[in-house]
Amino acid sequence: MFRVLFYYKIALLNELIGLPVSDKRFYDAIKFNYKTITYRYAISAPKDFLISLRIFKQIFSNLFKRFDCKSFNVNSNVAIFDVNSNNVELRTKYIKRISGEEIKLFIGRDELLKSKHLIQSLFTVIILLVTFPFVFFISVFSSNKLKYPLLVINTIEAINILQLLRENKINKLHFFCIYEHDSNLLAYVLMKFGIKVNKIPSEVPMHFLNRTVIADSLSFCFRYQEEEFIKYRDTMHVSEIQHWVPESAFELEKYYLQNNNTQLNTIGFYSSGMWLRNEIDNMDLIDADLYEKELLGYLVEFIQVNPQYKLVVFLHPIEKLNLEKTK
Repeated sequence: MFRVLFYYKIALLNELIGLPVSDKRFYDAIKFNYKTITYRYAISAPKDFLISLRIFKQIFSNLFKRFDCKSFNVNSNVAIFDVNSNNVELRTKYIKRISGEEIKLFIGRDELLKSKHLIQSLFTVIILLVTFPFVFFISVFSSNKLKYPLLVINTIEAINILQLLRENKINKLHFFCIYEHDSNLLAYVLMKFGIKVNKIPSEVPMHFLNRTVIADSLSFCFRYQEEEFIKYRDTMHVSEIQHWVPESAFELEKYYLQNNNTQLNTIGFYSSGMWLRNEIDNMDLIDADLYEKELLGYLVEFIQVNPQYKLVVFLHPIEKLNLEKTK
């Protein structure tokens, strides 16, 4: 626990007073941690004067909730880490199919503020009592009021995930959701404790949120991600690269093995739901909703001029959750 606290304390002091860090991997992890956005809170959260109070309330309220980690009765030392447990079946099948590894443990980030043991809860309470006055003070007077209270959450999560991995004798972790701001700092700390970290960037460009990657191995989901890896090589601290496939590829395999009934002259538009992200304060790219609307407008215009074509819109998951508004 105290070694984990040490690393996160160094990260804080480096950001606050410029404490020198000689290890470039550690230095790049810290910079990534403080310069990258998080999707865990509203885009406007860095301007919220009370965000530290909200975060400390969130931590306290989770301390007494039931811990629910997915474990499997297999002879394995391999685990998966993801944003939540919604994709447990998809992820475990994917890893099994592509690497042949059985998964012993599936850890959702949304479980990491909950404590399995009373001593962990007490330790978390001590951290909060000691850090709250300081974090609240610097948060109120910071331009980004989210980053310091967020480090408290990240520290508690790092302690809890390490404890979980060691209890289950896990020595390899397949790390999804690597776009989150603390993904490199967490990976660095886990690697320091002997955990082999394999990161999977999913079906998105590295350019936006993964210009820095710290891991033992990086498993590309698309070939173009290797080109981005080469471009940002100076901040890619990876020992091994692997060419995998998109995470949902095996779910779609049956459609390609069977007769393909896709009609000719059909255009598919994959929506990113930027209009809805803007409404719910979750859009991180400036004017992205306007760009997507403009693109869709061009497609509609093309269909009107060329009626022999058909336009099919594939909705983003957040649009599916708000189907009536989306229609």
